[in-house]
Amino acid sequence: MTSYNIENTHHHLEDKSKFLNKICYINIDNHIILNYEYFKYFGNSQKYNILIGHIIEVFNECLTYTPTLTVHLYIKSITLTEIEKNLHFIKIFAETLKQQFPDKLNNCFVYDSSFLFSQIYNIISIFIDKDTKKKIHIIPKHK
Repeated sequence: MTSYNIENTHHHLEDKSKFLNKICYINIDNHIILNYEYFKYFGNSQKYNILIGHIIEVFNECLTYTPTLTVHLYIKSITLTEIEKNLHFIKIFAETLKQQFPDKLNNCFVYDSSFLFSQIYNIISIFIDKDTKKKIHIIPKHK
């Protein structure tokens, strides 16, 4: 019976790792992919530390291959309700990146952004320093 529990725990951790790797991973070009489509099924306040820890690991691994980070953020289908629900995570995430990876961003491409996201970005971008803002590229949603 004990081995069954250990096997289940190992299998559960393996499944969680696979799922985290769908949320954030390094592609063949050594660019970081962040995929909201998977985050929305895993992200809740009890799992924020796990998510942040995984993302930090991926960023650090990427920096062993390249001196700066190129990030591709896919936010297809994000809604205002989901942004509000995960605002605490967004704040923690932004502060963590600012503290642990200063001046490491090469470019950040945001894909599939809705009109609403673009409007919200325009508002919050006044709080982003000029050099960082130049590195963020909003790619309009494909119709």
